[in-house]
Amino acid sequence: MIKGFYMRYFKLKHWGLNGWLLLVLALMSALQLACKKDLFEANINTVDNSITLTANLGPDQGISLSEQNSEMTLLILKWSDPGYFTDTARGNVIISYILDLDTSASFGAGKSYNLGVSVTSDSLTGLSLNNKLLAIGCTPSSANIVFTRIRSVFNGDTLASNTISFTATPYALPLPALLIMGEGGWTTPATRTNGYLLTSAKNDNKYEGYINFSYANWGGANCKLLSTVDNSGYGWGTDAYTLQKGADISTLGNLWITPCPNYMKVNVDLDALTISYTPIKFS
Repeated sequence: MIKGFYMRYFKLKHWGLNGWLLLVLALMSALQLACKKDLFEANINTVDNSITLTANLGPDQGISLSEQNSEMTLLILKWSDPGYFTDTARGNVIISYILDLDTSASFGAGKSYNLGVSVTSDSLTGLSLNNKLLAIGCTPSSANIVFTRIRSVFNGDTLASNTISFTATPYALPLPALLIMGEGGWTTPATRTNGYLLTSAKNDNKYEGYINFSYANWGGANCKLLSTVDNSGYGWGTDAYTLQKGADISTLGNLWITPCPNYMKVNVDLDALTISYTPIKFS
């Protein structure tokens, strides 16, 4: 009996040791695979080539914009593939591209535009380029030196192309505006009219204006906002200081501006979809 117990104990102990050995070997194998995967990820992040950017600019490297050529393609940018390593088992890596525009070669205060993935060219119409030039602070009707480049982004790594500079003369456009559209008995002009609009001085989706809310119903005024950029409407959001955007302004709830009647300074941020208004008095 004692001998049988000893043999069973020895077998359990023996198989237990084997089990532990197998577990250790399995963990070591998994660790090796993880290390190989990390090495592969490092390799796939490695850039083999630089990005070469070219543009369809003439000998004078200049572009003059006007309403007459606003629908024409004026700037075509093309760039080479950055040459990330790929793995046949996983397929090609997905690389996204960004267009940078600035009035400084340091690209410290310009604008960046996402171009999408798997693209190696971008075409800009006169209107699109003109809007971008105004957005980075170019002076209308004057020659401005502009710098552009392409950046590729993959897995947190960024690679910039060579920089191309050119001279551009944009034309002035009416400032983007939000028209105040009176509701609930308050009638306002149906077209762009000074005194009934908010403008975006920097073309950055932030609007400001001074509005005389002369009409009052139960101490407030009802209205909606209509964009001159894309005809989008903006109405009541979740409270008196938030907005909801809609393609059909008639389906939106009315904003409630209070206290009225009052002369108000109104600020709108279309990125944050917020509105604020403060009664003011002119001395």
